[in-house]
Amino acid sequence: MALHATTTTKHQQTIVVEFLPYEQAPKLLLGKTFRILECARTSAFGYHGVQPLINQFLFPDMTVIRHNYLAYINSPALLQEGLFATNMPFEVRSQITEVKKSSYTMTHWVKRVDTIENGTPSRLIAIAKTVFVRIDLNSGRSTPVSEGLHKLITEAKLEEPLPVTDPDSIKGPLQSNLQCRFEYEVLTGISMIDRFGHVNQAKVVDMVDDAFYSAAKEAAHPFKRIAEAYESGEIGGISLDYREQVYDNQVLVVSLVALEDEAKQVVACGVKIYPKNRPDHLTHVGTVFLHPRRFFSLPSSKL
Repeated sequence: MALHATTTTKHQQTIVVEFLPYEQAPKLLLGKTFRILECARTSAFGYHGVQPLINQFLFPDMTVIRHNYLAYINSPALLQEGLFATNMPFEVRSQITEVKKSSYTMTHWVKRVDTIENGTPSRLIAIAKTVFVRIDLNSGRSTPVSEGLHKLITEAKLEEPLPVTDPDSIKGPLQSNLQCRFEYEVLTGISMIDRFGHVNQAKVVDMVDDAFYSAAKEAAHPFKRIAEAYESGEIGGISLDYREQVYDNQVLVVSLVALEDEAKQVVACGVKIYPKNRPDHLTHVGTVFLHPRRFFSLPSSKL
């Protein structure tokens, strides 16, 4: 991924990036979007030479992701435009918005930039939120966020906070349709491992993408109609909890099950990931939303 420009203020960072030719894809993929966010985070953490004030408070303790949430604004249109099949630049605005005892939350707005040269206004395509937990490298346990970071975020005035909330408008409980499920196996490899020695968080989302597209090829499988909806761009986003780190040379099962509302309409898919030899040991749990506007409120005044 190519980094074009970075603008950093005391509490907020904006970057402009684009996929390199070998990274481009003709389909709307959750994993591709998470790579855009990852580029923004690594830039904020100083890997690209950017040194905002927050950087000194984030390390040397290892920081792991505990929760990811991503919502697309208009996914069918994004698919039709071939968003990831071109070298279209993306603008990502990032901000740390909440700090707790041992965790902090970073929110993102992802925009499409039609042209960098003439400053054409960008268009919001996705909103996201990531919750990080600080881990002590020696004990493997969570460690408190430093007083410095607490002070920086809680006492200073945030510049135009980015409103990002988890799905908040589900009407009634969702029921699992166990007759409509699909399981996909994957062997983790060294190419999935990041600098901390575990499977990269975007690679985990790649597994979910692969599971859906694999299901779409199973003509007689009852899950096919849901997978086809995913493939046609009828995807609203994903909410995923990271319960345990995954490492090299593990056989994982990605289990997908249809979630229906009270009218028996499929509106989402439950996601569970676990080692094949330990089916009761969940490493990741979440939901893929097929109808975005049912599950979250768009910040329309900001579009």
